[in-house]
Formats: sequence, structure tokens, C-alpha cells
Amino acid sequence: MRTLEISEDKLADLNQLGGRILIDELNYEYRVDYESKTSNKITWRCLVVGCPPRCCINGYVNKPIKFKNSNHSHPADVNTIKKSLIVNDLKKEAQLYEDKPTRKIITEKQLNVSIETAISLPSYDALRQTVLNYQMSSK
Repeated sequence: MRTLEISEDKLADLNQLGGRILIDELNYEYRVDYESKTSNKITWRCLVVGCPPRCCINGYVNKPIKFKNSNHSHPADVNTIKKSLIVNDLKKEAQLYEDKPTRKIITEKQLNVSIETAISLPSYDALRQTVLNYQMSSK
């Protein structure tokens, strides 16, 4: 059984609904499948529908993860993960720096990415709208 030591950088608020996503060392993404109400146990399931791997953890941070099945039915998509992390960083910066111009927040993030990741990023207008929405929600 494969184990992974979890840290805060392996968890991200990437879900559009505000849920957490776990990224393992092989760049597979997991979503919360079940949270126990009596214990601190959290079961994670692969993000791709129908893919069997799951993992269990006690709490959210600094606990070893035990994978129940690590045979994925699909390849890991690194560019999608990078894209999601960039959009997540944009949202965090928009909330931290309300007075910073939207254009500056977006261009700083776009300059520091590879070509493959830049291609998969949403359009400038979509990123602009995301930043504006998060700046407005933090006021």
C-alpha cells in the first residue's frame, strides 16, 4: 500500500464550489468523498468519474495518506493542475490586494508560466472577470 506524507502545498482550494482538492506526487487529483462526523477521517476519491483510486487521511494536514487503490484508468494531466493552481493564486491575490489593478495581477501570473500552461489558461476576459468577482466579494 502506497503512502504519501501530506502538507499544505498538496491541498488546494481549486474546486469552483469551494471544495478542497488533493494532489499526489504523481500529479493525480482527488476530491473529498466522505468526511466522518464522529472521527477525523476523510476519504478522498479520484477526480475523474469512474476511476477507482481512493485514499484515507486523518485530518487535513501533516498526516500520512494511505491509498486503497493506486491504479488510475487515465493519465495525469499536469497542465490542468498548473492551470488550476494559477487561477487559484489569482483568486487569492485578488482578495489580498483589493487596490492592485486587475491587469497587473493577471499579467504577473501569465508571465511566469510555460507555453503549454499558458495555452490551457482561460481567456484574459475570463481571468479579468474572476479577479473582479473576488475583489468585489472581499469588500
